[in-house]
Amino acid sequence: MKRSIAQIGATGIFLAVLFGILYLAPENPHQYLSRLKGGGGPLTAELRRDIAGVAEQRGIPFAVEVIAEAVGGSITNDDCHSLLHLIGHEAYAWYGNNFKEALAANNGRLCLGGYVHGIEAEIAASSPSPTQELGDFCALTKKFGVNNGPCFHGVGHSAFELTKDVRQSLGQCDKLKDAEPELWNCYRGVFSELGNALLGIDTNTGLPGSSYEGGDVTREDPYALCDSLAIAYRDPCYSQLAKVFFE
Repeated sequence: MKRSIAQIGATGIFLAVLFGILYLAPENPHQYLSRLKGGGGPLTAELRRDIAGVAEQRGIPFAVEVIAEAVGGSITNDDCHSLLHLIGHEAYAWYGNNFKEALAANNGRLCLGGYVHGIEAEIAASSPSPTQELGDFCALTKKFGVNNGPCFHGVGHSAFELTKDVRQSLGQCDKLKDAEPELWNCYRGVFSELGNALLGIDTNTGLPGSSYEGGDVTREDPYALCDSLAIAYRDPCYSQLAKVFFE
């Protein structure tokens, strides 16, 4: 049976509308990552460039799911950690001190250390009441069992990144002893950031940057600084500055 012109027209309109809906439908994380892979550039570099903006524009769960898709074989665990660190920074900007929602956005606990460290670092850098909020966040990560060792590794990173002063940064860690008796992870964050600075590596991106030149530490003999510190700081110092000898 032949279709009428009206029927043909209605079919055409339906197909046009359907195509428009499919074309305009928001990308899901899988589609976004597939498009990024098709761009021709190194995937990790593309993600480092874009992921903070993706988190800001499309939400933290979307950005986390993108990394979950990529970590299946396209990026390394180290890349995953650093990318989740960037998303963690955005998570604090997105959720503020609604830490339950912030932790829920990383439901699969993907490369969890990076995400938690990023949130800690952003609280330390931008909160109007960092000590209180860091204590609240630490308590919540322990309650839900999502902390990767003692709290505040991200705080140590942030403290040295902002101050470029080892002893001042360690002092900021020590102010948090009421919330976390075991502060060695915070100390490790300070020295990890220092080690990257000595190597000229941007911790947030993993890309080359200018090398740090501090008055009491050198790339040639970084352990001289460790030897000069109080005993509580020495093991974190030695362990994290070891990277300087292997790069």
